[in-house]
Amino acid sequence: MRRALDKDSVGRIGILLGGPSSERIISIKSGNAVYGALFSLGYDVIRIYVKEISSFKKEIARFGIDVAFIALHGRFGEDGGVQQLLDEAGIPYIGSGVQASRIALDKISSKKVFIEHNIPTPIILPSIKRRENCFCKATIRLFFHCHLLSSHPKKAQA
Repeated sequence: MRRALDKDSVGRIGILLGGPSSERIISIKSGNAVYGALFSLGYDVIRIYVKEISSFKKEIARFGIDVAFIALHGRFGEDGGVQQLLDEAGIPYIGSGVQASRIALDKISSKKVFIEHNIPTPIILPSIKRRENCFCKATIRLFFHCHLLSSHPKKAQA
């Protein structure tokens, strides 16, 4: 059974929304939805529109929040960047930590972790759409390596 947190013990919640990524608009929609839900439940909540990474640490301090709800999408919001700065500022946040966020956003790194822990994963194929418009040799090698390990878990232990 889930229990709601005592509103007084949570303190001020800062909803981080916007951000520098191409997913800014979606982040604002997500953040506004979270803000509306928490506000309607009586929590002390504020919106913090994130614009630039360089000024984030200085700006976050002036809001006096007790906990951050990260509604940022894409780069900075999901790659461990904002989590790192919140850790450095001593502000707790909702969600995964720095390392887990970095790994989760990188699909190849995620697959390596899954294979290391014998978690079955689907076969991955290298993307044809690359900046150089060609296959990266390292990605192709990794594809075959991951496929072999996924197909033969005992080889992964060797």
